[in-house]
Amino acid sequence: MADPRAIGLPVDRDGYRFDLLARADIEALRCFRNAQMDVLRQVEVITPEAQERWFATQVEPAHGAPQPPQLLIGIHREGAFIGYGGLTYLNWDARRAEVSFLVDPERAAVPDVYRRDTAAFLGFLADWSFGVLELHRLFGETYAFRGFHISLLEEAGYRLEGRLREHVMTGDGFGDSVVHGLLASEWRPQ
Repeated sequence: MADPRAIGLPVDRDGYRFDLLARADIEALRCFRNAQMDVLRQVEVITPEAQERWFATQVEPAHGAPQPPQLLIGIHREGAFIGYGGLTYLNWDARRAEVSFLVDPERAAVPDVYRRDTAAFLGFLADWSFGVLELHRLFGETYAFRGFHISLLEEAGYRLEGRLREHVMTGDGFGDSVVHGLLASEWRPQ
């Protein structure tokens, strides 16, 4: 794979701009992540130094790699950074990746806004993943208590594939995760 910028980034659509995650956005992202640890695999508060280190050692090197292990996308609306997402655990031989997505907690708290942000991002991601990167499969793991988010995945065409019983530790003890997937053959370009 060539530099992602040479294969279709940035993308402006539906009032959003999607581009590789930029250093200028990582402090806001750190705050978004720390505020929403209950829905993430993150177990510790991220410090500014740890965030800088992560960007320098994990994110930036992937930007120009021929087959990066992840491609993280900054999401902007009306010129403001509102969240990020992308493809993690990329397996280029199997042509699959896990979907990641997180927006500003203030946006996530407003159902209509969160629905619009999620639909726009998942539509972009499927078009880019299947149409440009030529991946075969996208999948995501979601904590089962996130019913609204799960409904948005399903609205975007992701199919429930299974439940991982008592798979994650939540504030109330062990909780289930659910896995959804979308195949290139099920994708309808938007």
